[in-house]
Amino acid sequence: LVVPRAVADAAVAYRAKARARADLDNAGAVMTLLGEAPQRLGARDPSAQALPLEDLLGAAGAAEAAEAGDPTAALRALDGLHGVEHVRAHLEQLAARVRVCAREGRDTTSLLNNYVFHGAPGTGKTTIARAMGKMLYRLGVLSTDATEEVSALDLQGSYVGQTKDKLNDVFKKAQGGVLFVGEAYTLGNGHYAQEAVDQLVALCTAKEHLNKTCVVLAGYKDEMDRMIANANPGLRSRFKEVLTFQDWTERDV
Repeated sequence: LVVPRAVADAAVAYRAKARARADLDNAGAVMTLLGEAPQRLGARDPSAQALPLEDLLGAAGAAEAAEAGDPTAALRALDGLHGVEHVRAHLEQLAARVRVCAREGRDTTSLLNNYVFHGAPGTGKTTIARAMGKMLYRLGVLSTDATEEVSALDLQGSYVGQTKDKLNDVFKKAQGGVLFVGEAYTLGNGHYAQEAVDQLVALCTAKEHLNKTCVVLAGYKDEMDRMIANANPGLRSRFKEVLTFQDWTERDV
């Protein structure tokens, strides 16, 4: 039984997406795929000599792998947004770098960064975070295309230790995908703000999230700059990518 190279490559990319799942038994999953594939092929076509993708991954897996063929299709969500040409260009360049990295057999997750989105409400920050997550998922960099969306105010508790627990829970929900934190500058304010920022920095480099979960901190530019500069020295090194979103004017309506 022959496994065509294209089928093998698609199967490897499909399995790679699941690497960030906490419950993943990757070796077991691969053995299950390899064990069930000949049975599916035999039931469908006993005389076949080449294993197609639908028999290796199953119908659902094959459909998902095929959908990944055009990762930048996720960026159609940017159509109609004002002043985001530079954001689209950044994401398209990122996709190109990931493809080159994959072709060369290098780890594409090394290209996954955390982001600061500067901009007022209504400028497209959440929409673009979702689109970026879907694109990175199709590229195999993220293991899910889901975006967990919270406000920074939701992350601060009312007693010592509660803030840390809230952040742990949110990061667990976002694991392998995108975590979008709106009004993130408020992480630098409040009685338990320091606990929130310190735990955020720690979780960004935890093994279950480093190069596996993309964190986006969003908010007004001046407030975000002050928070990044003053709240914790580790924030700047963990959020190197900054994208600025333009305000709408009456001419844009």
